[in-house]
Amino acid sequence: MDLECEITKESSESVAGLSIKEDLLITGATLKAHSLSHAGVLVWSHGDETVDHMFVSRDERSLAASSSNIIKLLDISAGRETRRLVDHNCGVTSISSFSRSPYQWLSGDDEGVCRVSDVRRHPSTLIALRQSRPVRCAYSSPDDSLIVIGDDSCLQLYDMRQRKLLSRFIHSTMGVAFHPGERLMASFGDESIIRYWDLDTLECVSQSEPFNERIINAHFSFQGESLIVCSSDGVRSLSWEPCSLEWNFPHHTPSSLMYSHLDKDDKIRLIISDPLTNTIKVLSSTLIQMESSINDRKDDDEIEDVSRSLELLSSPLSPVSSPLPCTNNTDVMLLNNEDEEERSLRVVSQSPIFQSTVTKSSSSNTNKLPKTTCRMTNDDEKRRKMDERKGSMKKAKDGKTSVDIMSMIDMEHSSVMDDLNASYSSLRGAKDAFRRGNLPQVLETWIRDRNAAILCALCRQCTYRNRWNLSLSLSILPHLPIILTSIHRELRGSALFALSSIVNAVGDVVSSMTRNGVPNSIGVDIAAEDRLRMCNSIEKELVLIQLRENDMIKVMSDDEKAQLSAIIALFPS
Repeated sequence: MDLECEITKESSESVAGLSIKEDLLITGATLKAHSLSHAGVLVWSHGDETVDHMFVSRDERSLAASSSNIIKLLDISAGRETRRLVDHNCGVTSISSFSRSPYQWLSGDDEGVCRVSDVRRHPSTLIALRQSRPVRCAYSSPDDSLIVIGDDSCLQLYDMRQRKLLSRFIHSTMGVAFHPGERLMASFGDESIIRYWDLDTLECVSQSEPFNERIINAHFSFQGESLIVCSSDGVRSLSWEPCSLEWNFPHHTPSSLMYSHLDKDDKIRLIISDPLTNTIKVLSSTLIQMESSINDRKDDDEIEDVSRSLELLSSPLSPVSSPLPCTNNTDVMLLNNEDEEERSLRVVSQSPIFQSTVTKSSSSNTNKLPKTTCRMTNDDEKRRKMDERKGSMKKAKDGKTSVDIMSMIDMEHSSVMDDLNASYSSLRGAKDAFRRGNLPQVLETWIRDRNAAILCALCRQCTYRNRWNLSLSLSILPHLPIILTSIHRELRGSALFALSSIVNAVGDVVSSMTRNGVPNSIGVDIAAEDRLRMCNSIEKELVLIQLRENDMIKVMSDDEKAQLSAIIALFPS
């Protein structure tokens, strides 16, 4: 890694931060900002209080620094204090900013109180969330809809919109990282284990092996392919589906990692405290450079291993100190005038595998090899018979060899894998489109691919998020009979669940509008006319499902039959 900046460390400095836009390295004990590009020249300093924690806002315009129970907000470019938050009653243990609003901050303290503050308000506290233990970290999701609070024993997720606790997990949490595109979060704590959480299902989907050193920070790469984990002994790259180690870039000097930063160009910067030189260093490198350096190091190790092997092969062999064992009672006499070919042949003839009768050549024709008669052992005879048996079984009844059959199996396997990969890609694309709210694109994908998994996934998401309306119900209902007659129980269960949700969500509206109509609105209120048309179409689709009930129950279990009958009984009449 390249050295960008190096400054002399004060005795009590333990926290640091970076502002890439302003080209500043910010350190505490007392707040000081040093230029990254001008050899660590001091740009500004502020106050003489000891800084316990600091956080640079997402837009890198503001800096929050805490001393005891007071949080100072500063303008990074000038080092000027803009606001002071004094709502906490004890020491502040965590600070972070919201992603979308530069005015809202999250902070936690030793009493277990996490506060959402807006610097435009007086007093600034919007929400106060109380925990049973001191808060170790508090972060907001990229869309600011979730708040994640971690302490020594648990991880808690709060919904900011509904102002309620979503879930709680018994795992120590000291920091989290959010995926840039997926509804995925990575967390780490005192156990030094990375855990991945699906924010839709609120489940742990995978986890890593324990690390040797304490994890300081973790970042997803800009495209989200991997998670970069930073600790005092090195930088590692982990995949998240499934979780596995991709590469490890160790530190070769004893140091303490204070802070890490990963920008949109996948360039990572580490702020390291070096006890040998009593300095603070900023090291930087791109992820591609780190990975290529690791690969080059592996190649050098392989070349060194090969060269060592060649040296061993090229070195002269030492003479045998003891004679070879004999298989008969005849002593082996090593003659000084015996040539190399005769000596090697005689040693082979006395081995336990081959029994030979050696006829010595005449002394006048020393270049001619002696004639040998070899006899196979029982193991060789068994191996030969097995090979003959395999050769006789190569021909199949249809005249195809085993090689042809294996080739056909490989082709079928490749075809099945291609279909599965295509289905997986379609499902991932539909899932991303649904998360972005682009329901017409999801429906277009389903109609084009006729993928039952996409339809079932869409139905589950609509049910969980209460997204059923007239237009979406009308788009899904014509395709449900196909899934209800499927041989797969999981797909039938999803379709029954979707049908029940549709009836509960829009059944009353359909019944009311088809029975009463829209008086004095047809031809004037276009929206009301469209709603009436959709209600009539939904009623027709429900009637078609009711008429096909006998065909559907042929593949259903008794529980599914009873469930379908109960749902049909709720159809609007």
